[in-house]
Amino acid sequence: MIPVRVAIAPVMLVEVGERGYAIPLESVVEVVRYDPRTTNRRAGREFMLLRDAALPLMDMRTRLGSPLGPRTRVSAWLSRSGRRGWA
Repeated sequence: MIPVRVAIAPVMLVEVGERGYAIPLESVVEVVRYDPRTTNRRAGREFMLLRDAALPLMDMRTRLGSPLGPRTRVSAWLSRSGRRGWA
């Protein structure tokens, strides 16, 4: 059973692999189109350049334990957790 507070909260629906997830809109800062030409890799981490800022990327397939097939449609959303932000 879903708590009432969660059931009525505005969310952004995303798919990772074949599963759907709801991201609370209060934690979404911005949604941007992912462009692999704007990514760099440093110290084993992947970063996306956006408006002269390097934002760490997190592959949600890995984070959620989803199979790592080929990337088909890829979007990035900028989230915030406390004072930290990531894409």
